[in-house]
Amino acid sequence: MAKRTLILVICRIMNFGVVILSPIFMVRLFDVTSYGQYREFVLYYFLLSVILIFSIQTNPIYFISRYPGKERQTVTHTALMLLAVSLIGSAAVYLGKGLILSRTSYDFILPLILFIFFNINLEYYESYCLGRKRADHVLYFSATRAIVRMIAVIIVAWITRNIMAVIWTIVFMEIIKCMFVLFASRKLFTRRIELPLFKEQLRYIVPMGSAAAIERTNTDMAKLVVSSTMGANMLAIYSIGNYQVPIIQVVRSSIMDVLFPEMTQSDEHDRIVLWKKATIALCFLVFPLFVVFSWFAKTVIVTLFTEQYVSAVPIFQIYLTLMLIQCFDMGIPLRAINKTIYFVTGNIVLLVVNLALIAVLFRLMGIYAPPIAFITGTLVYTMFLAWKTMSIYGLPLPQLVVWKKLLIIIASCAAGLPVLFAGSMIQMNPVIKAVVFSAIYLGVYLLVITRSGIDEVNMMLSKFRKQFKRR
Repeated sequence: MAKRTLILVICRIMNFGVVILSPIFMVRLFDVTSYGQYREFVLYYFLLSVILIFSIQTNPIYFISRYPGKERQTVTHTALMLLAVSLIGSAAVYLGKGLILSRTSYDFILPLILFIFFNINLEYYESYCLGRKRADHVLYFSATRAIVRMIAVIIVAWITRNIMAVIWTIVFMEIIKCMFVLFASRKLFTRRIELPLFKEQLRYIVPMGSAAAIERTNTDMAKLVVSSTMGANMLAIYSIGNYQVPIIQVVRSSIMDVLFPEMTQSDEHDRIVLWKKATIALCFLVFPLFVVFSWFAKTVIVTLFTEQYVSAVPIFQIYLTLMLIQCFDMGIPLRAINKTIYFVTGNIVLLVVNLALIAVLFRLMGIYAPPIAFITGTLVYTMFLAWKTMSIYGLPLPQLVVWKKLLIIIASCAAGLPVLFAGSMIQMNPVIKAVVFSAIYLGVYLLVITRSGIDEVNMMLSKFRKQFKRR
C-alpha cells in the first residue's frame, strides 16, 4: 500500500505541476480580461462535468475490489451510465444556452457541449486501474494525458493568441482520450447487464454523486458569483487566488484512493487503524507545506503569475486554510461501509452555510467573502462527518485522531519558524529567499520529526529513500 500510495502521490503531483504550468504561460500570453474569459469556460466545464458525471466514474474502485469476478460487468455498467449522463448533459446545455450566455462575456456553447460529451464518456479508466491496484498504470495514463494537453494548449495559445482556438484544442484532447480508453477497454465490455449488481452500483453512486454535485456547486459558487457580478477581470484574479487548493487534494486523494480498496476488505478495527495512519501521514506531508506557502504567499503569486495578479495574494492566503481542514478526511470510514447518504446531508449543510455567509458578507467584504464563507462551511461539514463517524463506529473524541502524534507534527512545524523569521530580516532576491529559507525550514522540520518516533513518518521516509535509490 505504501508503494502504491507513493506512486500515486508522485503521479498526481506531476499532474498538478503540469496543470499549474498552463496558467503560468497563459497569464503571460493573454491580458487579464482574455485570461478571465478562458477561466469562464473552465468554470462552466468543470462545474457541469462534475455535476453530470455524478461520481459514476469512481465506483469501479469499490466494486472491482469487492467483486473481483465481476470486473467486466462493473466496467460495462459504468460506461453505459456515463454515456447516458453525457447525452443528457449535452442536451441540457443546448436547451439552457440562453441562461448561460446571459451570464458570460462571450459564446462558447458548442465547444462546451462537445467537451461535456467527450470528457464524461469513458472517464472510468483511472478508477478501473486503482480498483485492480495498478497505480503504475494510472501514472502512465494520467501523466501522459496531462502533459500532452498542456503542451497542445500552450502551443496553440502561443501561435494564435486566440481564446477560442485554445478552447477547441481542449475539446480535441478529450476526443483523443476517448479513442485511447475505448481501444484499451475493448475486451472489458460485455453485452449482458447484471441487474442486481447494477442496482447495487446505483445505491452506491446516487448518494456519492449527489454529494459530489453539491460539493462542486459549493466549490464553484464563489466563482459564479464573482463572474456574474464582477466580470471576467475579477474572475481571473479570483481564479489565481484559489489555485493552490489542489495541492492538498493531490496528496489526500492519492493516499485515500490506495487505502480505500483495503478498507472495504478489512474489519472495523483494522479499517479505523488504517484511516488513522493515513490521517497522520497526510498531516505530516501537508502541515509544513501550509506554513511555507503561507509565509511566502506574495512571492509565489508574483513569481508564477506576474505582478498584475498581486491582488490575488490575500485570497490565496485565505484559501490555504483549507489545506489544514482537508487533512482530516472524516468521510472515508463512512464511504468504506457504503454509508454515503451522510455525504449528501453534510454537503447540503455546507451549501446552506456557504450561501448564507456569501449573502451576508459579500457587500461588506466583496471578493474576500466567498473564500471565507467556503472555509467556514467546509469546517462545519468536516465536523458533521466526524460526528457521524464517531457515532457509527463508537469512537469517543479522544480516539478520533491520534492526538499525540498530531501535536508532535504541529510542534515540529513550529520548531522551524525561527528560520523563516530570520529570513524575513535578510535583504535578498525574493525568489532566492523563498527557495533557500523554505528548504532550510523543511530541513529543520524533518530533522525534528524524524526523532519523534512516529511510525507513519518513518515508514513514508523509508519508502521515499528506497524509490529515490532505485531512480
